[in-house]
Amino acid sequence: MPDDDEVTLDVKKVGEGSGPMPQEFDLLKHGLDHARECLESLKEPDDDILPVLMWIGPYGMGVMPMLDMADDDAKDALAEMMTTSLACSRATEALMITCSWMVTAKSKDGDPTILNVMPSQHPDRVECITAMHMTGDKKHESMSSAVITRYPDKPPELGEWDTNLSDDDEFQIGGRFGDAIHMGFTFVNGMPPPLVEILDEGWALGEQEQLIKRFHRVFHGFLAAADEFRAGAEEAKDNLDVTRQARGYMPPKEQESKLEPEDDVARANADRDFTQPGTVMGADGVERPYTPPEGMGDDATRGE
Repeated sequence: MPDDDEVTLDVKKVGEGSGPMPQEFDLLKHGLDHARECLESLKEPDDDILPVLMWIGPYGMGVMPMLDMADDDAKDALAEMMTTSLACSRATEALMITCSWMVTAKSKDGDPTILNVMPSQHPDRVECITAMHMTGDKKHESMSSAVITRYPDKPPELGEWDTNLSDDDEFQIGGRFGDAIHMGFTFVNGMPPPLVEILDEGWALGEQEQLIKRFHRVFHGFLAAADEFRAGAEEAKDNLDVTRQARGYMPPKEQESKLEPEDDVARANADRDFTQPGTVMGADGVERPYTPPEGMGDDATRGE
């Protein structure tokens, strides 16, 4: 968990004070233009742009630099802060811009193939700036990418943007950071009115950073408790399975299979109504005509 002193947030406000962004504001276009401007400002051949998360909501536009992605622990901590920032900002739309390796590998018939190595290790890899764009209603998601071309003696250049829109309501951008953004939207959509009032007041007083730091501590504790509960539930299930095996417990499905007839003759006659004429299979496996004994089907004879 990052130190609270390391948590920073830059909130761009429109006009005087907090307020919604103009209706015509296009976060995706703004982010893609920002990424191109950042790359074009680089001075050295090996320079990179800073990954960033942008979002908009009722308090304006927020920007969070993604400073530390050195290892999985750092990335998990960053994902927590992304979720918290989006929730506390009541974000309705978000855009994450990063640099990454991409591979467009196709089989001989032109269909995409599954890679057996990481994109960064693939011989056909290309370096790109990628932009994941998501909305709180989960109806508009897209992935944009532009190829970075590097030179030995001058700054890199950026190609044209290629944007793939999702036309499937069930499709969601995933991964560690995609899931973090979706979780932030989930908190926003399920936020109770008293909490909305607290956030409104805090943002109006300029206390948004303190709010986010406090919410982040609570959220981190929630995730830690959830992990502990999950581990405890898995351990309890394992212990229960061991106990059941020791006592000869058999799950219902296995019990049903044990009750099934074990040979062809028994299976053939299993559903046979012996009060009615028909055919039955004998012990030799041959089916023969069958007539029930006189009175077997008579209710009076059976005392019914």
